[in-house]
Amino acid sequence: MTAKSLEAAANQSFNRYPATKLTAEEIAQGIQRLRNKELIINLHVSGSRVPIYEHLLPGILELTSAENAVVTVLLLRGVQTAGEIRQRTERLHPLSTPEQVEEILQGFIEYPNGPLVKELPAGRGRSVKTYVHLLGGETELGTGSTSSITRTGRPNVVNRNRRTPRRPGIRPQKGPRRN
Repeated sequence: MTAKSLEAAANQSFNRYPATKLTAEEIAQGIQRLRNKELIINLHVSGSRVPIYEHLLPGILELTSAENAVVTVLLLRGVQTAGEIRQRTERLHPLSTPEQVEEILQGFIEYPNGPLVKELPAGRGRSVKTYVHLLGGETELGTGSTSSITRTGRPNVVNRNRRTPRRPGIRPQKGPRRN
């Protein structure tokens, strides 16, 4: 992916939790941190005018297709139940039961070099246990917002629970009405 495509993907609000608003500079800093950790490489493609990057996480962790799908969904959507993960991985890798997902998650919890996933007990509005990835370290769990510190030191908070109020049965007009 290019830096521009990474920026577009990171700032996509649909199907993402937490939603982020990252600048091109923050994306570049993130790319550099991942390069320093040897988690991405710069591909040299003939005829390309911009740098192209490839992530190496599935190879480093030796993930199967099913495991890669579970990690991807956890990274994109945050805290989820096994059933939600199963449903959301359908296009990446079909998993037949929530138990199959729980087996993969248990492997991540017992990962030899330290846990990749944390199991959260039932609570916080949920009647079943949920899971969260630990690839970025421990985070504030279960809230409707996430915060990150920007380069200026100010928190950058995006609230996913705020919606524009809409009255039922009323549709916005799309221009002047003609009689």
